[in-house]
Amino acid sequence: MLKDPTALCSRLGPQIRYMVASCSVHLVAFSEPAPLVFDVNTVQEGVIRMIPGITVTEVTKCLAERDKSPFSGVDDFKRRSGLSASCISGMTF
Repeated sequence: MLKDPTALCSRLGPQIRYMVASCSVHLVAFSEPAPLVFDVNTVQEGVIRMIPGITVTEVTKCLAERDKSPFSGVDDFKRRSGLSASCISGMTF
């Protein structure tokens, strides 16, 4: 970090909220199920696998692209994520 202080920010990206209305999660701490909502730049693999119809290949591609550099916005996510049209059509950003 001393040689390149910008390395600390190399994985930071904007928060890009993604909601899958067709998939609900029920957290015990809350009384009602809620739609699956997460940030595409920080989501864990187990959560992204909850997207209906997503394949292992799509999960791998999406996470690999994010590891190269954070998604800069919705259009960048759609272009680089490798998700199929059917997965993307179920998204609300």
